[in-house]
Amino acid sequence: MSFQSYKAQKRVIEFLQTAIKQDRVAHGYLFYGPKCAYKREIAIEFAKVVNCEKGQLDPCDECPTCMQIQSGNHPDVVVIEPDGNVIKMEQIKQLQHRFRYQSAPGMTRVVILDSADRMRIETANTLLKFLEEPTSSMLAILITEQEKSIVQTVRSRCQTVRFVEPSWLELAKRWQVHGIQPPMNYVLAQCSYEFEQLEMDSDELEKIFRHVIEWSQLLVSKQSTAIVTIQEPWFQEMIQKKQVTLVLDFLMIWLRYVSRLTIRMSDENMVDFIQQGRNIAKRTTQNACAKMMEQVMITRKLVARPELSDQSLIEQLVIQLQKDAPSDWTKLGYS
Repeated sequence: MSFQSYKAQKRVIEFLQTAIKQDRVAHGYLFYGPKCAYKREIAIEFAKVVNCEKGQLDPCDECPTCMQIQSGNHPDVVVIEPDGNVIKMEQIKQLQHRFRYQSAPGMTRVVILDSADRMRIETANTLLKFLEEPTSSMLAILITEQEKSIVQTVRSRCQTVRFVEPSWLELAKRWQVHGIQPPMNYVLAQCSYEFEQLEMDSDELEKIFRHVIEWSQLLVSKQSTAIVTIQEPWFQEMIQKKQVTLVLDFLMIWLRYVSRLTIRMSDENMVDFIQQGRNIAKRTTQNACAKMMEQVMITRKLVARPELSDQSLIEQLVIQLQKDAPSDWTKLGYS
């Protein structure tokens, strides 16, 4: 890969290349923006280009240094991500210990902290030791979705770099590069997932999506058997694998598509599913789809809370979708 592979972030790349060209690379950067905006990928490319043996504005991907960094095996380039739910103090201390030793000649040490907002305040303060006493041979890149989710003391020591959200078509191409074929690459482009989060191929993903379509037919027609679907093997497997969010995202995407079909708007990227979509659209309205999507969004947010049961939330969603009146989840104990 190279910088040129991320055309959606043209301004970011130009900014970073200008810093390299003018020999004004900062000691700390804060990359922030939407989840699927290539922040981590561009951080890796940046680590390569500041260390590339050919000294270009784009990594060559051929020299031993570029190849080692890309494979994650270079001793002077470290990626830290949450261990469980947080970046732990021990991870930062291990980094400090590792960087006590002399780097390879001519190397700029790079530490990339993915999901940097998931540090407790004491961990962030330990990290400050890297940022307050920078050396000419170290670069820290913090990655987050919201700029202000990083504590001010850390944020003030970094140059902030805003990433924009790529289009669905750009994201679809990215998924196809990872082996996810049409139409599922386009479906996944509408979700907030990284490739590493989904250990399924195109066929497996399409099978789940078609299950969701069948489930939606029961939900739209308010059939009592909709709740029985939750007990089916495919759904139980998704619950056990903690992938209920994927089911809900697929349901949201499908309802959005059906909503468009109710007003005779189609989508050429979803042509494989158009007949099923039209059949469901005949039995609902755009307004009804909007109300269903609202309930799915509420459930999607609640699923992220570890103290709540995924299965109970899905069962409650089905019950709410079968009601005509808007529901108040707070009255059900889901505040």
